Amino acid sequence: MKSLDAKVLDPQHLELAEPLPSRTGEWVRILIPDADSEDADWQKAGMDRLLAAYDEQDAVYDEL
Repeated sequence: MKSLDAKVLDPQHLELAEPLPSRTGEWVRILIPDADSEDADWQKAGMDRLLAAYDEQDAVYDEL
């Protein structure tokens, strides 16, 4: 999956920071994560538990 940056011009239009790697008329799917969703809380809790499983000498995993 590729990630692109875009500026919201209005509720129906985006301005892409770079061209899409697709042809005119092709459909694309845009996923917008909900920052206030319960999923974000679960993801943070999962990451915290993962990092807690490693020793201080395994700090390379802190940059995930």
